[in-house]
Amino acid sequence: MTTEIKNRVVFISHASANFALADEIRELLEVRGIPCWIAPRDIPGTQTYFEEIVHGIKECAVTLLLLTDESNKSEAVAREIERSFAYQKPILPLRLKSIKPSSKLEFIVASCQWVDAFDTPLKRRIEQVVNIVRAIEKGQTPPTPEPEQKTFAGSLERKLEQILRHKVLSAVAAFMLLMAIGLTTWSGLHEITSQKDREQVLINMDPSAIGLIKLNSVSPNDGGVGTSRVAAAIYLNAKGVSFGDINLYALAISPSLIGKNLDLTSLVSSGGFSGAQVISFDIPRDSDRLSLCMSAMHPTYNKVYTARWTYRLDNSGAEVRIVPDSEPKLTPGRVTQCDTK
Repeated sequence: MTTEIKNRVVFISHASANFALADEIRELLEVRGIPCWIAPRDIPGTQTYFEEIVHGIKECAVTLLLLTDESNKSEAVAREIERSFAYQKPILPLRLKSIKPSSKLEFIVASCQWVDAFDTPLKRRIEQVVNIVRAIEKGQTPPTPEPEQKTFAGSLERKLEQILRHKVLSAVAAFMLLMAIGLTTWSGLHEITSQKDREQVLINMDPSAIGLIKLNSVSPNDGGVGTSRVAAAIYLNAKGVSFGDINLYALAISPSLIGKNLDLTSLVSSGGFSGAQVISFDIPRDSDRLSLCMSAMHPTYNKVYTARWTYRLDNSGAEVRIVPDSEPKLTPGRVTQCDTK
């Protein structure tokens, strides 16, 4: 069993054919501070596939079922939902089209809360999932998902979302969509272009435009007196940029408000590739806040920006609990040390 599973909250059950969509949902949840378990990302190559899936289900608080035509027919998905039910895990079906659960799933999921995203963009409906998951984490009654409100603008945005590729909508795709829905007027084209521009602005100012930092664990360091060992996953999204082109810093703050700045750049620069790396470093054991800052070239603006993540570290229990302290932020410019602003 992997040592990082205990920090995961949502187990994403999906058909292998829907992995790209499931991973998009995983990203939307994780940038909102909801750590996820998803196959095959979280299955080490040396581990038994099905055994790790069972461990993932047991350790997560919620099972999110991506209900599609493919998952409806999947024996593997049916087994995951059966195991989730057996371990008394809340099951939350997420539907992107109006389909009924198959006989393999119906008995278990028929009485579950549903979140639908037929007409509303997925990014909006994911907030309903976040609200339900956070309530379950706190032992509270999950809120009832708000019903979808079908509007022309929402339906148009949903169609745009479905043809997004690498978070950028091409002019050709926009024009093809325009022809498909019969809006051949200039006002129709202007609406689509405006929608694309608004979407791109949101994408550009999202810290995940540069990359992601996932704080995996903080545990007492037996090899260092008065220190804890931090494990974190570093994801770099920018194309044509390597880990050698970034600066990475951390700031650990203790109850006495004494901050310790750490330059972590050397831990990742040797990799020389885009994608993901796992790093580890030491912080004072009594640290109760930790900020991580990554400076890199923005893929759209072609200027250096800094993405910042801040966490609270709860040392009151047997294990250090990691809680996102605020939404990740993106600011222009390169930093030489991290802060909590």
